[in-house]
Amino acid sequence: MRSEGSQGFATWAGGRLQAVADQVGVHVATVSRWAAGQNAPPPRKRKMIQELGGPEAGSWDVMIPLAPAARRAPPEITPEPASPAATRRNADALQAMVQLALAEIADVEDLSERTRLQEKLAAVIASLGKLTGHAVLSHAAMQDSPLWAELMRAVGDAIEPFENRAEIARAIAAKLSALRGGST
Repeated sequence: MRSEGSQGFATWAGGRLQAVADQVGVHVATVSRWAAGQNAPPPRKRKMIQELGGPEAGSWDVMIPLAPAARRAPPEITPEPASPAATRRNADALQAMVQLALAEIADVEDLSERTRLQEKLAAVIASLGKLTGHAVLSHAAMQDSPLWAELMRAVGDAIEPFENRAEIARAIAAKLSALRGGST
């Protein structure tokens, strides 16, 4: 399912994701997730989006089902020479396929059928992990991931409104370091 807000936002934002991100004060990846219907902005950002000409703030809470045809059209994975950009595009396509499968599973009312589909999807995800060599990610592999810096920026954005953000950042760094078995 998708919200009226995310659908309206995707149409309104169009190819201006970076500009919208700058206007609203978030990372472009966050805006992309809002447009894809993966996440919804917090109430304060919804209001800002509405004031900029986007969908009404309350429309993010109104859910609309995806048309069956829309769920059955997975993105294409195109063979191309290996590069970080090609890997990212293919990873995004795989993630979209998983999201489509999850949306289909959510609409299944029979519990045993839903469980069967979830088990099948879990097996597919595990197989993909084995193919990529990341069936179980280590902390080092996560930190070496190109998305780690994006995650750290997102954490920075999240703590920005707080007055004691330096203390919060130190606490986060200490926790992450402890997970790796290191010291701060």
